[in-house]
Amino acid sequence: MPSHKTVYEDGNVYIADKFSGVSFEGLLSELSGRGAFYGVHRLDRNTEGLIVFAKNRQAENALLDGFEKRRVLKTYIALCKNAFKSGSGCLTAYLLKDEKKGEVKVYSAPVQGGVTIKTDYRVMEERGDIALVEIILHTGRTHQIRAHTAYIGCPVLGD
Repeated sequence: MPSHKTVYEDGNVYIADKFSGVSFEGLLSELSGRGAFYGVHRLDRNTEGLIVFAKNRQAENALLDGFEKRRVLKTYIALCKNAFKSGSGCLTAYLLKDEKKGEVKVYSAPVQGGVTIKTDYRVMEERGDIALVEIILHTGRTHQIRAHTAYIGCPVLGD
C-alpha cells in the first residue's frame, strides 16, 4: 500500500501528500532509500496532508527557520462537531503536555509548565451537527487542533 503521493520535488525540497495511517518516521524511512531527506515538520499518524522534506542541509536550515519564525502558514481542514458559537474566531488558551501519559490538557489561564496556543478557525460548511472547518495554527503544539477544538466543545470527529 502506498504511503504518499508526490506533490512537488526539486533539488532542495520534496513535498509529499502523506496518507492517513502512515507515520512520519515510516515515510522518512521510505524516502531515505532515495537519498538524503530531512524532516522539518510532522503530521500525526492519522492525519492526511502535505508534509515538506528538505533534500540538503541548506534547504533544511531555510525551512526550519521559516517554520520557527512562523513564516509558514499551516492550514488544516477538519470535520468537527458543529457547536461553534460563531462562523469564525481566534482561540487562545494554554496547553500542558503530560509526557509520561502522552496526553495534553487545555486551560483558559496560564498554568505552570503550560504553553500558549493560538488557533484560528472558519466554518466552511455545516450539515446538521457536523461542520467542515478550516483551521490555521499560529502555534504548532502537540495535538493542538484536537485539544483546542475539544476544549471549546467542538471535537474533531473520530478522535
